[in-house]
Amino acid sequence: MQSRGEHSGRRMSFPQDNAGHLFQRRTRNLSIGSNSTIDEENKIIRAAVLGKDGVGKTAFTVRLLTRRFIGDYDGTLESWYQHRVDIDGQDILFHIFDTAGKNCKEKIDTCASLDIMFVLYSITDRSSFQEATLIVKYLHEAKNIPSSAIFLIASKADQKRHTEVTEFEGKLFAVNTGCCFSSAVEFRGFYGA
Repeated sequence: MQSRGEHSGRRMSFPQDNAGHLFQRRTRNLSIGSNSTIDEENKIIRAAVLGKDGVGKTAFTVRLLTRRFIGDYDGTLESWYQHRVDIDGQDILFHIFDTAGKNCKEKIDTCASLDIMFVLYSITDRSSFQEATLIVKYLHEAKNIPSSAIFLIASKADQKRHTEVTEFEGKLFAVNTGCCFSSAVEFRGFYGA
């Protein structure tokens, strides 16, 4: 795996859940779910970005950290990103594991020990949605990851004319599984969900 380094700290905008809450809700007590706890002494949040190849995981990660869209990158590399963020006035070191390649059981099992899961699918690719639903179900059922730690992200939401998965379908799945939902637009950021 390749580390992309630590980015300069500044306040970030995170995707919102179905109720419009940001990460602040989950970090006040510095605990997420029953299987993982944020490192209170060092204030570290560890996250994974999962999803089918080509859904925009690296673009999502870079956009989340830098507020910039990148057009050229190697989507075949698994990378760790580090970024200092201000969440509720606390300085938090945010580690993000940007996955690549096939979503095998072993990879998902490794990611299950992290604090937050971003599971992406492209609205232009139904099979990516099907894979995302399988990942979310596996995280819930096999790994007992709490719903509050899983964010279902609909990527490429700006490509409406090529839609294969409606926003309603994504939101319905998120509501039924209790996870958070947001739409990501590659060039502009996030829609409130």
